[in-house]
Amino acid sequence: MKRRTAPMMLAASALAAVLLLTPAVTGWAKQGREQAVRFAPGKAATVTLKGHLPKSEYDYDAYTLRAKAGQTLTVTLDAKEKSAYLVVYSMDLGPTEDQIAPPNGKAGSAVRLRKWSGKLPVTGGYSVQVYGKRAGAPYSLRLALK
Repeated sequence: MKRRTAPMMLAASALAAVLLLTPAVTGWAKQGREQAVRFAPGKAATVTLKGHLPKSEYDYDAYTLRAKAGQTLTVTLDAKEKSAYLVVYSMDLGPTEDQIAPPNGKAGSAVRLRKWSGKLPVTGGYSVQVYGKRAGAPYSLRLALK
Protein backbone atom coordinates (compact mmCIF):
# COMPACT_ATOMS: atom_id res chain seq x y z
CA MET A 1 0.00 0.00 0.00
CA LYS A 2 1.40 3.37 -1.01
CA ARG A 3 1.49 6.24 1.38
CA ARG A 4 -0.40 9.37 0.27
CA THR A 5 1.78 12.33 -0.38
CA ALA A 6 1.07 15.87 0.79
CA PRO A 7 0.09 17.12 -2.71
CA MET A 8 -2.48 14.34 -3.08
CA MET A 9 -3.95 15.12 0.34
CA LEU A 10 -4.12 18.80 -0.55
CA ALA A 11 -5.87 18.04 -3.85
CA ALA A 12 -8.38 15.78 -2.10
CA SER A 13 -9.08 18.46 0.50
CA ALA A 14 -9.60 21.11 -2.18
CA LEU A 15 -11.99 18.86 -4.09
CA ALA A 16 -13.98 18.14 -0.93
CA ALA A 17 -14.24 21.87 -0.18
CA VAL A 18 -15.52 22.60 -3.71
CA LEU A 19 -18.12 19.85 -3.48
CA LEU A 20 -19.32 21.05 -0.08
CA LEU A 21 -19.61 24.69 -1.18
CA THR A 22 -21.22 24.10 -4.59
CA PRO A 23 -24.84 23.80 -3.35
CA ALA A 24 -24.53 27.03 -1.37
CA VAL A 25 -23.17 28.99 -4.32
CA THR A 26 -25.49 27.61 -6.99
CA GLY A 27 -28.49 27.85 -4.67
CA TRP A 28 -28.12 31.57 -4.02
CA ALA A 29 -30.76 32.88 -6.47
CA LYS A 30 -33.15 30.43 -8.02
CA GLN A 31 -35.95 30.99 -10.37
CA GLY A 32 -39.30 29.88 -9.02
CA ARG A 33 -41.54 30.15 -12.06
CA GLU A 34 -41.00 31.47 -15.56
CA GLN A 35 -43.87 32.46 -17.80
CA ALA A 36 -43.71 34.04 -21.24
CA VAL A 37 -46.18 36.90 -21.71
CA ARG A 38 -47.31 37.61 -25.26
CA PHE A 39 -48.83 40.85 -26.45
CA ALA A 40 -50.49 41.34 -29.86
CA PRO A 41 -48.03 43.18 -32.15
CA GLY A 42 -48.65 46.89 -32.59
CA LYS A 43 -51.47 47.12 -30.06
CA ALA A 44 -51.57 48.50 -26.53
CA ALA A 45 -52.47 45.71 -24.15
CA THR A 46 -52.73 44.90 -20.47
CA VAL A 47 -52.46 41.51 -18.79
CA THR A 48 -52.87 40.55 -15.14
CA LEU A 49 -51.06 37.49 -13.83
CA LYS A 50 -51.54 35.77 -10.49
CA GLY A 51 -48.87 33.90 -8.57
CA HIS A 52 -47.43 33.01 -5.18
CA LEU A 53 -44.10 34.17 -3.81
CA PRO A 54 -41.30 31.59 -4.22
CA LYS A 55 -39.93 29.63 -1.27
CA SER A 56 -37.02 31.93 -0.40
CA GLU A 57 -36.40 35.66 -0.42
CA TYR A 58 -33.56 34.99 -2.89
CA ASP A 59 -35.83 33.10 -5.30
CA TYR A 60 -37.99 34.85 -7.86
CA ASP A 61 -40.79 34.39 -10.37
CA ALA A 62 -39.93 35.68 -13.85
CA TYR A 63 -42.35 36.96 -16.47
CA THR A 64 -40.68 37.46 -19.83
CA LEU A 65 -41.89 39.55 -22.76
CA ARG A 66 -40.68 41.06 -26.00
CA ALA A 67 -41.02 44.76 -26.76
CA LYS A 68 -39.68 47.47 -29.05
CA ALA A 69 -37.42 50.34 -28.07
CA GLY A 70 -39.50 53.36 -27.11
CA GLN A 71 -42.57 51.41 -26.01
CA THR A 72 -43.83 52.17 -22.51
CA LEU A 73 -44.01 49.31 -20.03
CA THR A 74 -46.03 49.78 -16.85
CA VAL A 75 -45.80 47.13 -14.14
CA THR A 76 -47.83 47.02 -10.93
CA LEU A 77 -47.41 44.45 -8.18
CA ASP A 78 -50.29 43.96 -5.76
CA ALA A 79 -49.54 41.85 -2.69
CA LYS A 80 -50.55 41.93 0.96
CA GLU A 81 -47.06 40.66 1.84
CA LYS A 82 -45.05 43.81 2.59
CA SER A 83 -41.72 42.27 1.55
CA ALA A 84 -42.87 41.65 -2.06
CA TYR A 85 -41.21 43.75 -4.75
CA LEU A 86 -40.36 43.69 -8.44
CA VAL A 87 -37.31 44.25 -10.61
CA VAL A 88 -37.30 44.81 -14.39
CA TYR A 89 -34.37 43.58 -16.50
CA SER A 90 -33.48 43.86 -20.17
CA MET A 91 -32.26 40.54 -21.54
CA ASP A 92 -30.40 42.32 -24.35
CA LEU A 93 -28.17 44.76 -22.48
CA GLY A 94 -24.84 44.04 -20.84
CA PRO A 95 -24.51 42.97 -17.19
CA THR A 96 -23.75 46.48 -15.94
CA GLU A 97 -26.76 48.06 -17.63
CA ASP A 98 -29.38 45.29 -17.79
CA GLN A 99 -31.33 46.33 -14.70
CA ILE A 100 -33.99 48.80 -15.86
CA ALA A 101 -35.94 49.30 -12.62
CA PRO A 102 -35.01 50.15 -9.99
CA PRO A 103 -31.96 51.85 -11.50
CA ASN A 104 -28.92 49.57 -11.75
CA GLY A 105 -27.33 48.79 -8.42
CA LYS A 106 -30.50 49.28 -6.37
CA ALA A 107 -31.97 45.74 -6.36
CA GLY A 108 -32.14 44.33 -2.88
CA SER A 109 -31.50 47.75 -1.36
CA ALA A 110 -34.02 49.98 0.39
CA VAL A 111 -35.68 50.59 -3.00
CA ARG A 112 -38.48 48.02 -3.19
CA LEU A 113 -40.63 48.79 -6.20
CA ARG A 114 -44.28 47.85 -6.42
CA LYS A 115 -45.00 50.02 -9.44
CA TRP A 116 -42.87 51.25 -12.32
CA SER A 117 -43.48 52.81 -15.70
CA GLY A 118 -40.92 53.79 -18.31
CA LYS A 119 -39.85 53.80 -21.94
CA LEU A 120 -37.91 50.71 -22.89
CA PRO A 121 -34.36 51.38 -24.12
CA VAL A 122 -33.89 48.55 -26.65
CA THR A 123 -35.88 46.20 -28.84
CA GLY A 124 -35.72 42.72 -27.38
CA GLY A 125 -36.55 40.62 -24.35
CA TYR A 126 -37.42 41.85 -20.87
CA SER A 127 -37.88 40.00 -17.59
CA VAL A 128 -40.11 41.26 -14.78
CA GLN A 129 -39.09 39.44 -11.62
CA VAL A 130 -41.11 39.18 -8.40
CA TYR A 131 -39.33 38.66 -5.07
CA GLY A 132 -40.52 38.41 -1.46
CA LYS A 133 -39.79 36.82 1.91
CA ARG A 134 -43.00 34.95 2.76
CA ALA A 135 -43.21 31.78 0.66
CA GLY A 136 -46.59 31.09 -0.86
CA ALA A 137 -48.04 34.57 -0.26
CA PRO A 138 -50.36 35.45 -3.17
CA TYR A 139 -49.75 38.35 -5.53
CA SER A 140 -51.04 39.75 -8.79
CA LEU A 141 -48.85 41.42 -11.39
CA ARG A 142 -50.28 43.79 -13.98
CA LEU A 143 -48.25 44.42 -17.13
CA ALA A 144 -49.28 47.10 -19.62
CA LEU A 145 -47.42 47.70 -22.88
CA LYS A 146 -48.13 50.71 -25.12
